[in-house]
Amino acid sequence: MAIVDMQWLRGKTVSVIGLVKNAGKTTTLNALLDEIYADGSLACPALTSVGRDGESTDVVTGTYKPGIFLRRGTLAATASELLRLGDFTREILADTGVHTPMGEVYIVRALSGGAVQLGGPSMTGQLKELKKDFFALGADCVLIDGAAGRRSLGAASVADGAILCSGAGLDRSMERVAEETAFVAGLMQLELYDGEPDAIELPGAVTESVLRELLQRGRELAGRTIVTDDASKLLFSSASYARLRRLGARMTLRERTRLLAVAVNPVAVRGWRFDGGAFRRAVQDRVDVPVINVMEGIA
Repeated sequence: MAIVDMQWLRGKTVSVIGLVKNAGKTTTLNALLDEIYADGSLACPALTSVGRDGESTDVVTGTYKPGIFLRRGTLAATASELLRLGDFTREILADTGVHTPMGEVYIVRALSGGAVQLGGPSMTGQLKELKKDFFALGADCVLIDGAAGRRSLGAASVADGAILCSGAGLDRSMERVAEETAFVAGLMQLELYDGEPDAIELPGAVTESVLRELLQRGRELAGRTIVTDDASKLLFSSASYARLRRLGARMTLRERTRLLAVAVNPVAVRGWRFDGGAFRRAVQDRVDVPVINVMEGIA
């Protein structure tokens, strides 16, 4: 099963978002990159990462991490210290002016294949500018490897599409992981605001405390439309949202990033695992986008 339609992907930016650390974000990025290379119609993909990716060992957990391998012609944005650790021949195309603890972020073109370690911008505004730079330099598409818990990378201003990664590390209960994954996926697919008058505006981040304050209106919310910026700003629990729905209110988005797929990792680095097929099916039964298990090649 293809993760993304190549025709749709041309000129687009895709963020890979993780609900938990070690959810398989980099493995998913690699799978998408492999699809792009195999298809051949997008000759110049570009990629970057929020945080650090491509190293063999996670600097926080000490666990194995998959490498990232580029082919000739690929563009990458990474910090200067990490650039030295790659084993591919490259041409520096631009400096971004973005400074990280690992040095300034440079945009390079791969002149040969090889491994790369990625560490790019961490702020939404910086990523928006980097996207522009990539496309100005001839990129056919842009891939962003996100950091765990950073739903802001799914903002419509950053990405046209997103792949949501979830894994056993979120909870020991497979059912709870499937439910939480479906909840976040559902928020990303909320309806767009249709201009209905007398809607309740909730600008900025809609946190648990913001939603609880709104819920104090009780039955006044029946039949009301709630307007929020986009799904990346929705940071409340499924329990609070369920209460809002029981009161008869509906939540809508001003902008929406297309949810392309959900990727699942049945293995938790803390020592437990789910049955891969059962986990994929448990999530697929709850969402209406493709669910893939890139960790085991099950789709």
